[in-house]
Amino acid sequence: MNTIRTLEELETNTYEATNYENKSELKQCITELESLSSPKAEALIVYAKASVELIERRYAASSELYLQALSMFTKENEIRGMAYSNNGVSVCKFILSNYPQALEYFEVALELYEDLGDKRGIAAVTGNIGNVYLSMGNYPQALEYYEQTLPLYERLGDKRGEVKIAGNIGIVHGQTGNYPQALEYFERALALCKELDMKSTIANITASVGNVYGRTGNYPQALEYYERALDLCQELDMKSLIAHVIGTIGFVYYSIGRYPKALEYYERALGMHEEWGVSREVARDLGSIAGTYLAMGNYQAALSSAQRALAISKELGISNSTSRFVSIVTHAYVAAGDVEQAEETIADLKDTVIAEPDVAVHVEHARYAVRICKGDNVGAAESLRRALETAQQHGLKPEEADTQKLLRDLAQKNNDLAAYIEHNNEYTRLTEEINGKETAAKLAIQAKEQEIRAEREERERERAILYSTLPKSVADRMVKGETVSGDEYEHSAVLFTDIVNFTSHSSILSATQITEFLASIFTAFDKLCEQHSVTKVKTIGDSYMCFKGDGEADENANAIAQVALGITDASFTWPSPDGAENSIPDSVQFRVGIAIGPATAGVIGTDRLQYDVWGDTVNLASRMESTGEPGRIQVHEGIVEVLAQAPYTFISRGDVEVKGKGAIHTWWLERKEL
Repeated sequence: MNTIRTLEELETNTYEATNYENKSELKQCITELESLSSPKAEALIVYAKASVELIERRYAASSELYLQALSMFTKENEIRGMAYSNNGVSVCKFILSNYPQALEYFEVALELYEDLGDKRGIAAVTGNIGNVYLSMGNYPQALEYYEQTLPLYERLGDKRGEVKIAGNIGIVHGQTGNYPQALEYFERALALCKELDMKSTIANITASVGNVYGRTGNYPQALEYYERALDLCQELDMKSLIAHVIGTIGFVYYSIGRYPKALEYYERALGMHEEWGVSREVARDLGSIAGTYLAMGNYQAALSSAQRALAISKELGISNSTSRFVSIVTHAYVAAGDVEQAEETIADLKDTVIAEPDVAVHVEHARYAVRICKGDNVGAAESLRRALETAQQHGLKPEEADTQKLLRDLAQKNNDLAAYIEHNNEYTRLTEEINGKETAAKLAIQAKEQEIRAEREERERERAILYSTLPKSVADRMVKGETVSGDEYEHSAVLFTDIVNFTSHSSILSATQITEFLASIFTAFDKLCEQHSVTKVKTIGDSYMCFKGDGEADENANAIAQVALGITDASFTWPSPDGAENSIPDSVQFRVGIAIGPATAGVIGTDRLQYDVWGDTVNLASRMESTGEPGRIQVHEGIVEVLAQAPYTFISRGDVEVKGKGAIHTWWLERKEL
């Protein structure tokens, strides 16, 4: 008998189920809350429904329900409910890229959690505020909130929270050019992920490590981490991260000058993000495509993509992306000869503080381009000095080389021979260093691509063997990294069948005939299993075993019964012996036995894997088959009870002596005549 939970217990369980995205528990809480008549219970029902919508990614509907719950909790002055509802609204607004409103609701939630003294709530919301600032490109603010959050999770002993915040701190350091710190925090997060077996987060952080190596020009290492992350994403079916990683691989190819290859990856990522309606990522992809077209000299295509990206980033309020796209649009206008439009565009960034060092350099280059066209050589020089200082401070060698080249060209324009020689020497030195690295990088990437291709082909061969050896549902789980051992099924329906008089018939057939004969029969049985969502376990000689344990008792028993009837209805004939003439083919008959009850299933072995099912139910099903009769399906009382209301006829056979069980009353299962 289930214990009836109090309103206070249901409240706690509802919030816990939301935190852990436990949809089934939320639905159970809703059912139990509906039996309670109080304003608080009604508000909790709405809150739980909002959380279900959030888990199912219906963010707009979820937001509306959270707002409704917030109103109901506020009316009753339920502070805890108000805090959780404000947080729920904030999460939805954040996902929908409405950052100002997300901040507004998060800040209210934080105050309420502080009033309650809810340390876990304080940590979660403080970290979420950091996430909003990170998405907006306000890295100093994001870092401030993350550094407040990390010790909170440490004191709570919440390692999952530590992983999330350490990873985000790593991202901030990576975006602001502090690469050693970025790698330090990513390594910390990865170590905790492996300890907690957080596979999806490992994929995310692995991609972030690739970003750091890409920004520092270590492209082979970046490609290795991206491919590793992509493999994990595909195994876990993480579609959004798959698209992101595909885009970052495009960045590697862009960085070594393989622009058509870069466009191929960027456009694949764009297509996926447009399909899912992820505006922030669409803007990022468009910006990457625009930058690539600019490098290729296709200024009109660059301008078109960059303007689309700029419009989206302005709408979302993403300052760092806006700055990047403004610089691309400005360069495109200058290249196209529209200096006035270029000047108007770059003026948008007059008072903007840019946190990303590479973006800051590109913005100064855009300012330089406009000023040089306007004849403002002094202002142009000042822009390049700022760009050079930023590039040198953050170790951005390609950007430093580009800046030295522009300074050299400006010195030539100003007839400053000493400055020309100085900047030309630096440009030559940096170019030789970079070209040497780029050549090495290209060769290393080619080697890495071959290595990755070979590893992928080997994994595909291993997967093919896995799927040919194990049931698909089991192989799917193993590919995702699950350990498939000791699955317990309370209502497992098991079927055994064998071929009547197989030994006497097969003794006069050739080996080839026997093999082809069994293959044709078992292939037909495999199709029956697939049709009824039943798992084939194994064949031994002429015996075939299958089971279903993942449904309710009636569902499992009905599926197995349908397979059993399909077997007895099957029409096969014995092949004629080689060289025999005018022989009349005999029909093949099958004995079938099924049983239902508890069973255990799992993969056994290491070198040669096998999926098997064992337990008393398996033994009983085997006995039902072995004591049965040709062309008939023998079942025990458990099957009769479960399928009493199903469209089958059960004919009592009487007591049958079963090894290890004694006398058991059994029935013949037949299709009910309509």
